[in-house]
Amino acid sequence: HPEFLGFNDSSMIKQADVVLLDYPLQVKPETKETRRNDLLLYAKLTDPVGPAMTWMIHSIAFGDIGDDEQAAEYFHKSTAKYVRSPFFVWHEGANLAGGAPNFINGAGMHLLSVVAGYGGVRLNLETQELLLKRPRPPPNCTKLILRRVHFRGAFLNLEATDSMWSVALDEPAPAGVTLQLVSDTIDVGNVTLAYTNGTVTNPPGSSAMVVQLKTNRR
Repeated sequence: HPEFLGFNDSSMIKQADVVLLDYPLQVKPETKETRRNDLLLYAKLTDPVGPAMTWMIHSIAFGDIGDDEQAAEYFHKSTAKYVRSPFFVWHEGANLAGGAPNFINGAGMHLLSVVAGYGGVRLNLETQELLLKRPRPPPNCTKLILRRVHFRGAFLNLEATDSMWSVALDEPAPAGVTLQLVSDTIDVGNVTLAYTNGTVTNPPGSSAMVVQLKTNRR
């Protein structure tokens, strides 16, 4: 996808734009290869010392197409030159000057690259359902735990290792709210989430939606 009509693909860009189409904008490209080609092209054209958020988006996007090696590489790149001593706070740029110090945009996007990227926690903008997309641990971690993810008044706990991922209610859902996990794997299928049911375990690499059953939706 060109950045704009008449775009010259030898031009340098400051930071992520086209690569935002899939996440967070959820504009679905024609094929997975289109997404990959966009990522490869704009990684090459982006200012190498520009804001860290660009490389976090690349990490999320490569993970979405199943390229965990590239996802890990960009996850590392998004912190390596941006979190600096002596206080290890975020900086805007990767050059010697570093740009704005204590750069909260970078810290916030780093959290998103863990929660939405490796945790896979997204809100489907069209259906308003909760997507859990390939939850898995970040690089050099054995487990990812996200506690009390808020959805439809309920709180969900998510855990992921290399061998599985699981979801459970942290406490009973509010009256009138019944949530169902709709898995993309036949081994799990559709499971109603109830506090008394405990944890629902899913195979690695799988995804699921959490939906509120229409009969109980307020």
